[in-house]
Amino acid sequence: MIAIDGRITHAVRKIPASGDFRVQVEYGGREVAHDPEPAELDLAASALAAVGEDLLYARVDCVGSPEGPRLMELELIEPSLFLPQAPPDAVDALVEAVAARLG
Repeated sequence: MIAIDGRITHAVRKIPASGDFRVQVEYGGREVAHDPEPAELDLAASALAAVGEDLLYARVDCVGSPEGPRLMELELIEPSLFLPQAPPDAVDALVEAVAARLG
C-alpha cells in the first residue's frame, strides 16, 4: 500500500509467475492494482502511526497469514510508489504534497 501525505492512495499486489516464487517483473512476476481489505488498511495505519512523523510518502508491504495481514516492510527512504498502477488523483496528491513542503 502506498501512502502519500499520510493517506493510502493506492495499492499493488505482486504476483509471481506460475511455478515460481519471485514476484519481480524481470522474473515473470506481475504488478496489479489491488483494493486493500479493511485489515490491510488498519495494518498500514498502525505502521504509519508508529513512525510518529509527517511523512511525504511511504510504502507499507504486507503478507497474508492465517491471523490476518502481517507487516513485511515499511519502506520510507526510496520505495517504488508504483505510479503506473496509481489512479490519477494519487499522482496529483504527490505533486501537491511535494509543492506544499517546498513552499
